[in-house]
Amino acid sequence: MDRSAGIAYNPSRRQAIKRELVEWAKRSGFGGKYETEVGTVEIDFHTVKTSFGHPRWGEDKLHAIYTLEDGFKNAVYLGSLDDQVHGNMVNHYFAYKVDDGGTPKIVFCRAQEDINKNRLYLHEIYTEAEINESGTVKPGAVRNLLTDSAAFGNSILNPLYAVKPGEVSKVEGGL
Repeated sequence: MDRSAGIAYNPSRRQAIKRELVEWAKRSGFGGKYETEVGTVEIDFHTVKTSFGHPRWGEDKLHAIYTLEDGFKNAVYLGSLDDQVHGNMVNHYFAYKVDDGGTPKIVFCRAQEDINKNRLYLHEIYTEAEINESGTVKPGAVRNLLTDSAAFGNSILNPLYAVKPGEVSKVEGGL
């Protein structure tokens, strides 16, 4: 489903784009509640707001936000880590595959669990080659999950790479 807000990426407009995306998410009814291995995970306009909270996000993240509702239905649970900044939170990591014009990409998400809920955050997007190249996967927690054990990383990522093109979320207009 393409629920694109029709917002074009422009690095000099990141803050304005973030505001437009949050308003789009509120108007469109973006999101939902998903039952997972760690309980109910919520996707809503707060997901959009926090996903674009860092000042240096790129076009991949902008386009991936539109795949989140459908993509998360097929997400693989990667594991959980205690939050190193907020001691009362646990971070649960998920990933799903998207097809970007024939290039498979993996979208990493984090559900931050506190005493109230698990709210999803769109973390990063990588190609298979980027993940396999040494030192390319940058987010600390995702990197730790993938490199802590090669067998663990392979057990998670190989099934994602094996997903057939017809079973993944399509990126409309390129990722």
